[in-house]
Amino acid sequence: MDFDHSTDEVIDWLIYFKLPYIRVNATDLVQYDQQLIWSLKNDIIQIGKMSIELKSIKVVWIRKFGYFYNLDLVKNLEKFNSYSLKRYLQSEISSFKEIFLLNKKIKWLCHPDAINVSKLKMLTEARDLNIDIPDTYIVNNKTDLNKAFKKLNSKAIFKSIRDINPIKVDETSYLPLTSSLTAKIISSLPKIFLPSLIQEKIEKEFEIRAFYLDGQFYSAAVFSQLDQQTREDFRNYNFERPNRIIPYTLPFEIEDKFHQLMQKLNLNTGSLDIIKSINGKYYFLEINPAGQFGMISKPCNFNLEQKIAISLKNKLQEYEI
Repeated sequence: MDFDHSTDEVIDWLIYFKLPYIRVNATDLVQYDQQLIWSLKNDIIQIGKMSIELKSIKVVWIRKFGYFYNLDLVKNLEKFNSYSLKRYLQSEISSFKEIFLLNKKIKWLCHPDAINVSKLKMLTEARDLNIDIPDTYIVNNKTDLNKAFKKLNSKAIFKSIRDINPIKVDETSYLPLTSSLTAKIISSLPKIFLPSLIQEKIEKEFEIRAFYLDGQFYSAAVFSQLDQQTREDFRNYNFERPNRIIPYTLPFEIEDKFHQLMQKLNLNTGSLDIIKSINGKYYFLEINPAGQFGMISKPCNFNLEQKIAISLKNKLQEYEI
């Protein structure tokens, strides 16, 4: 994205290390005044004034790639009022990054194949590694939902099965957040509904955001439970009264299991969401392969922007050996 501040700071370090780089934003591909052409014959991509020879690319970091909805080119299509059209366009533009897969020698920080791993696969792989996960159900009817709710002692949450993407209605965007499930909500539902993910509600001592980079963890405790607004989902940020965030060291045996999980999912970077429960257990929730790290980097003095730049530098040196 062209407005991602964390990417800006990583690039500052690339400049400091005198490393050549090219930044390609999804928005670069859909501007009225921006030329785009790729020749399969000679593997050269022309984006505006940038000319990229694929064979010259040695290291690629995928950060975020999308968020083109507010561009004039796309707004002019809103007269069709078609969600499916917008999703189709998103898929078409996001597929651009697959061009870089044509160079088999490229070193990756966050491989395109790994970035699309599903939440259900994450949970399944974690379960198979004996990592604690909340009791989880997917249901599409009120009868089975009531049964699951009772098994969870009426302490449950519901959340997205896959990605959390903003939902735009008119000029307002809504972000699907984790929310508590109640008997009142269940009673308001129809007999049959779309498949939905229901999970055990873990009573937390605090949350942990663990950023993983090339085998190393940088973990922080997030005291989201102390604020009513962020208690169920710290992504519902309270900008007036931010959560307290401090460095945290996971127990070695827990960290080792999470390391195995990242290896099984073929992820060399990503942010893990974990709950430290009041009973002392560590519950795995999910991984963001794109790796949100800004919220813990500065509060914990991790300087992750520099460490990512060093990771890219090391991969470049490995390529050239």
